[in-house]
Amino acid sequence: MSARRRAAAIATLALAIVLSGCTGDALGPATPSPSATPPAQPATPVTAAELPSYTAVARLSGALDCTGTLISIPTSATDAASAPAYVLTTGRCAGLDAQSEANETIVDQPGRGTARFLDITGASSDAIVTSNIARVEYATRRGDDIAVLRLDASLADLAAKGVTPLTVSSTVPDQGIAVTNVAVPTEDLPEADRVMRKGECTIGATRTVLEYKWLWFGALSTPCPGVIGGTAGAPLIADGQVVGMIGTTNVGVPTGRGSSCYVGRPCEVGSDGATFVADSSYSMPVASVSGCFATGRFALGSGCGLSDAQWSIDGGGIFGGDGQDGTGRTPSLTLQAATTAGLEVQLNVPIADAATCTDASTYDAGRRYILDPGDERVVPVALPTTNSFVVACIAVPGDEANAARIVFSIDTVAPTDGPELTVQRFADGGVLVEPVFDLPDMSSVWVKFGDPSETVCADPTGYSEAYRQPFLYERGALPLRFCAYGFDVAGNKSPVVDHIIDPATPTPTPGATIR
Repeated sequence: MSARRRAAAIATLALAIVLSGCTGDALGPATPSPSATPPAQPATPVTAAELPSYTAVARLSGALDCTGTLISIPTSATDAASAPAYVLTTGRCAGLDAQSEANETIVDQPGRGTARFLDITGASSDAIVTSNIARVEYATRRGDDIAVLRLDASLADLAAKGVTPLTVSSTVPDQGIAVTNVAVPTEDLPEADRVMRKGECTIGATRTVLEYKWLWFGALSTPCPGVIGGTAGAPLIADGQVVGMIGTTNVGVPTGRGSSCYVGRPCEVGSDGATFVADSSYSMPVASVSGCFATGRFALGSGCGLSDAQWSIDGGGIFGGDGQDGTGRTPSLTLQAATTAGLEVQLNVPIADAATCTDASTYDAGRRYILDPGDERVVPVALPTTNSFVVACIAVPGDEANAARIVFSIDTVAPTDGPELTVQRFADGGVLVEPVFDLPDMSSVWVKFGDPSETVCADPTGYSEAYRQPFLYERGALPLRFCAYGFDVAGNKSPVVDHIIDPATPTPTPGATIR
């Protein structure tokens, strides 16, 4: 069996190994890395004088560190006086992460975590208002990225503590509208600096955005400052109303590593396919949720612009030109019907035409599968062999408006760089060498090492897979030659890197540690 086929199953989120008592330096790839753009910097903190305008903005801690907005209930609601408190955020912040199915929708499920209001620089613990997240009333990332969370407090409870909700706009903002983005970023910030911050920007053009397995239609280009980890779900405020919320960003991603459109590397979809536009952030309009509280309680159905369609479909992913990924998996769809009407499927729709999944005519040349409710059917998918993104459209006949989409990526381009290595140096002269995994470009790494005069990296024999474990060498084993190559998620092989690991000095040497 080849090295590629023995690669371990790919983990979507890599675990970080924290090592203490040592410092490290990085051994880079054999060829220069793509040039990186500077990471985004946090926006300006909200002052005490500005706080009354933004008391509705909350730091959310639970599934992820995110931002949310306490939203108002129409005064005409039949139960407005005792209405629960609802927070608006993104589907990702409600738990729909990279492990979730692309078309999954959560309705009325238990919540977890907290919403923390009035958290500005210097605020005392007594001044901060905290409420538990009781329920996930709704969350989806299917064509949209939105979630409604119910807190364990009422609007009246929070109002008594100085937290005033914001109104959700019933219209999509026009390009050129000036907005204020208020968020509680957390990425690489000490706890004391994880406070409310704001920045101004102008709504840009409407885009279709692809990020890994998700497609979002009607996303807004939003060049607001300070969009870093923790800002997802942050409101865009215009004239005192929430008109959108931050969804995703690729700011700081090296320009040469964006073409995969992977998690954290969103791309824009156009007539030529999906294109990575560096230093871009995107938000989602929120008008669809404005009519969901007619009685003072969240409810899908009449007046609410959110879809209640439920899908259970597995499939998609990143595959090589030979029709397999790095683990030897072949592309397929696992269909599950909810009604006796069955499902209609059209495969290999170009990503540029993904919006047509909601057109009945799209399925004229497709296939129909009649399944009993709850039954599953695995459908093999023969993908194109050239570098591209395609979509499988799935719909219940007669209900194409609520179609599901499964994204397949065909990646035929090998990584230009070999694996990076982190070398941790200890006071006793030993070293710890660890390959750096970087999905999707470096999902499995193969290594060999030995006497520099006897080990030949170009010789393909003697390599074994590094299952995300570090390699510890005592001082007496050095110097040694460390050879490594890797595969991306699609199974394309990288160049080989060849490094000499020299003995460490008696005390740890300073250096940057790759994380």
